[in-house]
Amino acid sequence: MLPTIPRRIITSDDEAADRLNQAASGEVRAMGWTHDSGYEPAYDHEGWAASVLEDDGTDSTSTSSDELEPRVIGWRAACNCGWRGLVVYPCSEGPDKQRGGPDEVEGRETDAGCFKEWEAHLLAAIPELAVYELTQKIQQAQSELEAAVMKARAAGASWTTIGRVAGMTRQSAYEQWAGSERSARS
Repeated sequence: MLPTIPRRIITSDDEAADRLNQAASGEVRAMGWTHDSGYEPAYDHEGWAASVLEDDGTDSTSTSSDELEPRVIGWRAACNCGWRGLVVYPCSEGPDKQRGGPDEVEGRETDAGCFKEWEAHLLAAIPELAVYELTQKIQQAQSELEAAVMKARAAGASWTTIGRVAGMTRQSAYEQWAGSERSARS
């Protein structure tokens, strides 16, 4: 496990005006993530890979302006609720002025890195979110199953065959989906 380094964490918005206002403090963040399940409380938690900045106390009277800007030494997961991840993903090539973390650090595309940590935080902060997500998946699966049954019936499959593959009796399958079949015909 990588050590946790106490550093300043980026917490501002990504807009140009905010970037200018925060340039002096070095506080700028990369594009964030929101949970897209439709569960309203999850929208209170926007996550991102926060830059961990070098804070070397450089004297501004003897250093060029390029050297005054804090340099990124790594990234860690962050949320706008104030939560910060414990793992710091260091820059592989030393301090840099780059603000956004590399794809493997951000992890949105790979479901790893900062993104994975933020998702774990989200489920801890909103425990009922897992119930909501699974309910949505079940409803989607039920809708797809109903469509598959209607397609099988249209192709000539019997209620006995559908019941057998669905793990129920012919009568249970008929009671479950015959109403949908009649609705589809009208």
